[in-house]
Amino acid sequence: MKELKKVFSCAFLFALIVLLFAPILRGQGQSEVVAITRLKNLSKGFNLYTEANDEHFPYAYRMDEFHVYWNYYIEVPAGWRMSTDAYKEFTYSRAWCNSTQAYIEDYRVLAAPAVTKVKEKDVDYEKKKKDYASSTYTYNGLLHLLPKSSVANPSKLPLIWQGLGHAELLGFALSNPALYCGSNVPPSDCMYKKFQNEYFNGVIFAPYSMWSYERGAHFLSVDGTVRFIPLGGTLEFAKTDQYTDPFAGYDMNGKPTAYWTAEGYPFLFRPDYDFEESRQDVAINDFFAKAIVD
Repeated sequence: MKELKKVFSCAFLFALIVLLFAPILRGQGQSEVVAITRLKNLSKGFNLYTEANDEHFPYAYRMDEFHVYWNYYIEVPAGWRMSTDAYKEFTYSRAWCNSTQAYIEDYRVLAAPAVTKVKEKDVDYEKKKKDYASSTYTYNGLLHLLPKSSVANPSKLPLIWQGLGHAELLGFALSNPALYCGSNVPPSDCMYKKFQNEYFNGVIFAPYSMWSYERGAHFLSVDGTVRFIPLGGTLEFAKTDQYTDPFAGYDMNGKPTAYWTAEGYPFLFRPDYDFEESRQDVAINDFFAKAIVD
């Protein structure tokens, strides 16, 4: 019996080592271990947020009663710039990257390790009321204010991913992809609808190179699963795997040039997609949105 217990103990210890250090064992290094830990903490923050908010996902953007600022960067933390007034700071505070901090209390989780630090032009980083944070990971903006029950496959749908690519943006965060709602849509009605029309569709903001950690990026699913997904396995246009790679084309440096879509939305980010690899009516969009600073 003692020998049997020893065998079980050794097996459990080995399994734990493999789980925690799999990235190192396959040559990815300490950076990926840190990345996975940060994504797991983000998952915890999102879960606690949704539990406290009637099982609904957080705001993807800064918004008020008149506008959804879907294509604007979000201050992290809210109100760090001298130019941000109290009301705007409040609207920034409701966006996902700030609202989930009530349950995480560590802005470092928003940024991937060992990536290139970048600054947004025309921002005076010296004029600040408090220290700014930074971000690499982006929220799937199609989940903006939706109930968790609307997700068809929580184990596959991206909640958070390395949506800025191999970059750490100082002072700001973003939801990527973004849900675009037309100007005639009241902000309270701006939520994902199954079929795109002139009032509802989705766009992706152009990231930097997606080649981090062995030419790929991390994706956190709604259920908390973290996956490293190789990206840009081929540079031949429209020959990437649409079921795993959001992008249909890459340049020589790993920067996306187009992305897969279905029903007017980025293909892999649709909340009602069940991830069954049956025939899908996919298209390719080479229009990338441009985020701006307010």
